[in-house]
Amino acid sequence: MGTSDLLAELSKDSFRATPDVERKVTEVVLKQLDDRSADVSSLAVKCIPPLVKGASEKTTETVIDALCAKLAMTAKSDAQRRDAGVIGLKSLVAELGDSHPASGAVVASLARKLVAFFAGQITDEPDAAVVGDVLDILRAAATSHGRAMAPHHAETRDALLAYLRSDGRVAKKRAAQCLAALAASFTDAAAASTVDDVLGELDAACATSGSRGGAGDERALWAWLLGALARCANAGFQFSKKIAGATPAVAELCERCVGEEEEPTREACLQALEAFSARCPGECAVHLARVQTLASDLTSYDPNCDDGEDDDDDDLGDSTADAGDDAADEDMDDDEYGDEEYSDDEDDSSWKIRRAAVKTVAAVARASPATLDENFARISSKMLGRLRREREESVKLDVFEALEDIVRTCAGHGGSLEAAARACAPRIARAATARLADRAAGAKVKTAAIRLTRETAAALPGSLESSLPALVPALASVLAPSGGGSQAGGSALKVEALSLAGLVFSTRRGGQPTDPGFVDSLAPHVFAAAGDKYYKVAAEALRACRALVPVVASDARSHAAALAEAALSRVGATDQDQEVKDAAISCAGEAAARLGDVMGADLKRCLGLLLDRLKNEITRLAAVKAIGSVAKSELRLDMGDYAATAAAQLAGFLRKTNRPLRQASLAALEALVSKHRGSLSDAEVTAAVAEAAALVTDGDLAIAGSALSLAASSVSFPSAAAAVCERVLPAALELVRSPLMQSHALHALTSFFAALVAANLPAVKADDLLERLMDGRSGAGGAGAGSEMKAEGEAAAVAGRTAAVCVAAVCAGVNDAKHTSATAAALVKQLGDPASLSEKDLLALFCLGELGKAGDLSAVAGVEAALLGALDAPGEELKSAASVALGGVATGGRGKFLPMILSHVANESHKHQYSLFLSLREVIRNGGVDDPEDASRTLEILFANAGSEEEGVRNVVAECLGLLAVGDASSLAPRLAEKVSSGDARTRATSVLAMKYSALALADDDAAAVAVFAEVLPAFVGSIPLRDEDRDVRRAAVQTLSAAAHARPALARPILADALPAVFEQTVIDKSSVRVVDLGPFKHTVDDGLELRKAAFECCDTLLDACLPADSLANGGESVSGCASGYVAALVTGLGDHYDVKMVSHALLAKLATRPGASAVLLQRLKELVDPMGKTLTAKLKGDAVKQEIDRNEDLVRSCLRAVDACEAHLAGASNDPAFAEFIAKTVNGERTAAKYAAIKAEAKAADKE
Repeated sequence: MGTSDLLAELSKDSFRATPDVERKVTEVVLKQLDDRSADVSSLAVKCIPPLVKGASEKTTETVIDALCAKLAMTAKSDAQRRDAGVIGLKSLVAELGDSHPASGAVVASLARKLVAFFAGQITDEPDAAVVGDVLDILRAAATSHGRAMAPHHAETRDALLAYLRSDGRVAKKRAAQCLAALAASFTDAAAASTVDDVLGELDAACATSGSRGGAGDERALWAWLLGALARCANAGFQFSKKIAGATPAVAELCERCVGEEEEPTREACLQALEAFSARCPGECAVHLARVQTLASDLTSYDPNCDDGEDDDDDDLGDSTADAGDDAADEDMDDDEYGDEEYSDDEDDSSWKIRRAAVKTVAAVARASPATLDENFARISSKMLGRLRREREESVKLDVFEALEDIVRTCAGHGGSLEAAARACAPRIARAATARLADRAAGAKVKTAAIRLTRETAAALPGSLESSLPALVPALASVLAPSGGGSQAGGSALKVEALSLAGLVFSTRRGGQPTDPGFVDSLAPHVFAAAGDKYYKVAAEALRACRALVPVVASDARSHAAALAEAALSRVGATDQDQEVKDAAISCAGEAAARLGDVMGADLKRCLGLLLDRLKNEITRLAAVKAIGSVAKSELRLDMGDYAATAAAQLAGFLRKTNRPLRQASLAALEALVSKHRGSLSDAEVTAAVAEAAALVTDGDLAIAGSALSLAASSVSFPSAAAAVCERVLPAALELVRSPLMQSHALHALTSFFAALVAANLPAVKADDLLERLMDGRSGAGGAGAGSEMKAEGEAAAVAGRTAAVCVAAVCAGVNDAKHTSATAAALVKQLGDPASLSEKDLLALFCLGELGKAGDLSAVAGVEAALLGALDAPGEELKSAASVALGGVATGGRGKFLPMILSHVANESHKHQYSLFLSLREVIRNGGVDDPEDASRTLEILFANAGSEEEGVRNVVAECLGLLAVGDASSLAPRLAEKVSSGDARTRATSVLAMKYSALALADDDAAAVAVFAEVLPAFVGSIPLRDEDRDVRRAAVQTLSAAAHARPALARPILADALPAVFEQTVIDKSSVRVVDLGPFKHTVDDGLELRKAAFECCDTLLDACLPADSLANGGESVSGCASGYVAALVTGLGDHYDVKMVSHALLAKLATRPGASAVLLQRLKELVDPMGKTLTAKLKGDAVKQEIDRNEDLVRSCLRAVDACEAHLAGASNDPAFAEFIAKTVNGERTAAKYAAIKAEAKAADKE
């Protein structure tokens, strides 16, 4: 009773002991461990974790010494004491967390004592049970406190290796597991040295395999240990190289092993090769083809069944596998002890070989897709054939997972791999269907078969069309009450089957008609499953019902009533899971929107239920979206009184702070007002408009745009129109002045003004509205109550362009050419004398440009002279606005204005040549040049000025040429490519830069143009222009490659092997580009290569995001030569470069740290990366630094800390690097940056949760 009370007291969080009490309690607990009563001894063991939790180091050491002493008791009479020591030490190790004041020192001391047991220092011949327990404890310590054991790593490692080398030792398997666990905290050099030692032992075991017994077991042990090291150790540079060196030796050993007695060794070799491929794919790349061939051959290894080749009946198949990273101990357990569930024949363990081979095939395929490209047909045929012949369920499951992974890999890489996977998809479906029809197949196998089919349908849309006649009945049989879904594990099977059914019908290509027989077979079972008691089955069934709605609506309307009933029965239920509620509401809304015309009374029932669900906060959002779907329906359903009730509730939701609810409510209200006017009263619409008016601000432009759309739809209601004029219009006029307006919100704003004018409301006259838009007032209280725009610079320009677009929209709403001309004439008159123009005339210029785009202003007197004269206006903003305005006017009146622009711009001595090129660019942007004569002359002028001395002219010419090339790719793109070889450097740079604008403007649906640009792109961004002698050409090439990668990744990927090394070269500081300029008594350093380096780093960043999948960094030799090494080498210089380059480099390092393929190189050069970051964090500003300098430095420090956090969080093994550990401890967690770093880590953690 006393020991139990003591345990309860120690377990209290409030327990605190003085040193004297702590000593006495410890003595009592240790004494109780020796009690003859097993119950008392057991309670004493349970007291150890809470005791040491807050104990001093001395007390903890006392407990450890006492427990270790019990381990040495080998007599049978002391078995209980020894067990108490074992359990006590295991629980003590688990309790010693990082928060313990002396965890590091205690674990290190414990490790020394434990090593002494199996090293024979305490007993000459250690007891097997003792050694096994000691190794288990040491392994637990190494797993949780490996870094704390660092001072004793070498001693522990050598002792474990010596134990493994010794003959006759017991528990060698546990010793190997222990060494693998310890390797996770080794330095790169220590891990590499361990691989050398283990590989040497493997070679020695192979050399003596014929001269002494047990060598086969030793070879299996050492081969397994190599694989365990590869899985557990951090893949640093030296370690990865050693693993790559071990790969051919392990592969050769696997090839040499023959006979059943060699099966353990062969399995261990395959497991090691799997680990090598997964952890060090780049370094092992040259050996992976051999490994893939070896493993694929062994997938059919079955000495007890001579069926010949394991190929599929078809000549094509699919493969890639899910070679998961099993824990070291799990692999070893499977390897040595077997699994009861896998034993058809106790004497047949060949299934282990096949399973290991399948996993290895998968790992190699993931690591090196090129091995799939070369052997896809052979590998896939073997894997599919294995599904037919395999007797072991576990192997079948691994094959299914492997095929899943292969399909995803092929679909992700596109090209020939995707084509091969598509060709194999029907065979996959047939294999899966056969498993579903097999009565002997278990639920796990059937579930895996359906999951594979679903993954294939998702990754390769449309690939299973030809397989549906066989697949659909098989799914129906699974979903039937008497099918596989009723057996053990049937719920998971049913969920997968329902998911596949929904996916098949939701990914129908191009509106293909669906065979009604498919729906007749599946629909009843899907509808029945919607009422299943298990929430996951019911939710998946309802999602499948939603996917079936379009199919039922177009091809099987006889099922409409049953579908509606399946959904509505769950919408009306209250005692169900949230996932089921949301799925049911969504399905009901979709069904009503698509099938409402045949639902009859069920439509009103549906609407009533949805309105009821609006009252529940949990189901409110889903119900709002469903009502919106019904309101938007093309069937023009009669919602009756339900529309008014819904509108009233939706209007109230606009006051809620829930943003998604606001958005959905606005969308639903807009649909109700625009499509169900007859069901709504003026008062109900007015109330909605009044609530929406408060949302028309630039605080949330998406919400503001939706609110404006609602207001525009409401102007046909008299009272609502008055509310719009009174409350929404002033807010809209204020929104015009916002510098943030763009995309959806801008479109909604212009549509609002057009609708307002088109409604011809008494309170809103077009001329009055134009005046209010053009005079800069907010319109809050009429003509004299506004406030002038306060935005300046770029913000004023954005606001001016927004107002101009709105002016054009108002004129379009009037729909009167004379009115538009009169408005333009008034604007021309306002401009007056060019010499007197000022910033207040910017808006007039913008308005003229927008009006010119909307209509022909050729008949407006003086417009040409006014705009040409405005090119002489003081200030660059006015000149730029005049250029854009002239281009806009020329867009609508090409016949008159374009020839005039061309005649002026052809004159190289014209003082406004640059401005006129801007006007020409505006014309090309807004429709191009239609007239053949004008087009020919335009090209002539552009090419003539491609080598202009003025950089601004060259940039505009490049954009014009690029835009024109998109419209005439077949002739103009090759012509531009020829100019890249021009003898004039400026012409070369302009031609290369033109391709940048082409890539950005290329349309997705223009297949012919895409094909042309794919052919010519290497001429613009290949190694030749990237290594051009002229710096401007190189910078243009880098910018063009970056743009192509961003806009057209598929075009950029094929040329990366040629281009990327040249891009890396541009990241290096060129000392010849740095010059010193005398500024009076001061000297100023000018770096002419800075912009090129900055562009190169930005290009590297874009390529990493858009064109380089995670595995490509590792497979440098496969497609992108030296990819990871090149990136890291660039970072070594970039992190110490100029401020602008450092900022990009920090972001790039943070991304690379998350890429497994880059980890080895990053770890290799971590010290070189740490040094410049340390200088950045410790740099001191001058005492007279201004606020801008202080802010820039603060931004730089924060970006550097983000990179450090990414390395610490994602770069496995970084913490084991001495330089990085010291950098974290002394610099990052130093007084200056510790608080900032903590905040950065908190931000990153919060972002991960989102």
